[in-house]
Amino acid sequence: MARRSHHVRGRLKSQSFRYIVPVLLIIVLILAVIYSRFDKDEGANDIANSATKTNITEIKTPEPQRGPLLQPLFEPRPPPPLEPIPELVPEPHPELPMAAQKQDSQGVATVTDVAPNPETKALIEQAMTLISDEPSSIVDARTKLIEALPMTMSRQQRTLIMDQISALADKMLLSIKLDGLFQDWHNYKVGWPETGKEGVYSEHDIDIKEFYYMTDNNYLYLFFKCTPSILERYQKYSFSGTFAWLYIDSDSNKDTGATKIIRWGGSGNSAMLGTEYRISVPIGVYISSVLQSSGCHIEYHMHKWDSSSKDFSIQIRKESSYHPNSLIAHGDDGIEIALLLSDIQMSQGQKFDFICLDAAHYANRIQVKIE
Repeated sequence: MARRSHHVRGRLKSQSFRYIVPVLLIIVLILAVIYSRFDKDEGANDIANSATKTNITEIKTPEPQRGPLLQPLFEPRPPPPLEPIPELVPEPHPELPMAAQKQDSQGVATVTDVAPNPETKALIEQAMTLISDEPSSIVDARTKLIEALPMTMSRQQRTLIMDQISALADKMLLSIKLDGLFQDWHNYKVGWPETGKEGVYSEHDIDIKEFYYMTDNNYLYLFFKCTPSILERYQKYSFSGTFAWLYIDSDSNKDTGATKIIRWGGSGNSAMLGTEYRISVPIGVYISSVLQSSGCHIEYHMHKWDSSSKDFSIQIRKESSYHPNSLIAHGDDGIEIALLLSDIQMSQGQKFDFICLDAAHYANRIQVKIE
């Protein structure tokens, strides 16, 4: 009995063990499935949370504030054309007032007839009172009449002025015709064969060559041969410039006259020291809408040294080849100038030093005797 009971318990134990193993396997499988789902859900939650955090960050982070665009202070403009800066700038010559302009049937500019101008009348009367036997007074009268030309006036007044200017030319007592041509020069003296150094400082300059002079009872005549001519230079470059600086030392004494070198409005050369007169010679260009023409001209501006201002501040005379019967002219041969002896306070028998500086500021000096 005891032996059977032991056998039955062993068999029951083996049978129960046989059921336990499958149950454990089932439990393991169930746990594995549950764990895998948990991992998936957690990963999805992490991704969702990450996306949510990113979205929140993008919403909460504002874009940087941008101020208004800077606007330029000035409207952009094209740069001006480069042009050389001349040392001397001739004064512009005023044209006839627009109210007094018209064109005839051939397109030629003329002047309409307007009422007489009282100011013009006064200038004409002043010019007439200046006329005497002295050439200097004749030139002064002509200058007054030229000053009146730009003013509005009646046709009768303008005709009177032009007739008077033409008539005064015969009374200026010039020994030669000022036209820039050397053919009528006789009994002249050679100042020097080359002005300054041979060649030019800049391609825009004029190479001044021989210098000649002569005198009569009223004028000192100067002739500068040059290459190219003023007209040839204008046809190539068409802008203003400097021809030369001229100085007169009345007493040939460097201890009197100019006491310092004038650089602004002067040649800036020590050759001016001791001189009493400065004559600048600029080259000018013009465009006339009235005459429907353009061209070039040459001028001279004479100033006297003023000891109080320490400068050549006393204006003596201005001449321009733009005006009729001028005391300066240019032509194929060069530049021709007539200086009134009364302007430089010289007379027959006196001597003085004459100095010329070209555009490169090389100086020539010579003593001139009035005879």
